[in-house]
Amino acid sequence: MTKSRNKHDNTTTLHHYKIDVFNVAIDQQLIELEDRFSSQATELLSLCASLDPRLDTFNVSNISTLVKNTILLILLIKKEPN
Repeated sequence: MTKSRNKHDNTTTLHHYKIDVFNVAIDQQLIELEDRFSSQATELLSLCASLDPRLDTFNVSNISTLVKNTILLILLIKKEPN
């Protein structure tokens, strides 16, 4: 019966480090990334991922949106005074 109890304790400890600590670390990284990048920059990065044909996200609609947003961004930059 002691082996079973030790196994359960090890699983709980393993769960703690793999799940609980991992989730907190990922949440903190996401918060930091959201603080550093605007929502438009994040959207552009996400749309850029659609250019990789190896991924399931390869999507013509996303590529069209990326091109449209990039053109709008270029036009806005050209209008700004130096």
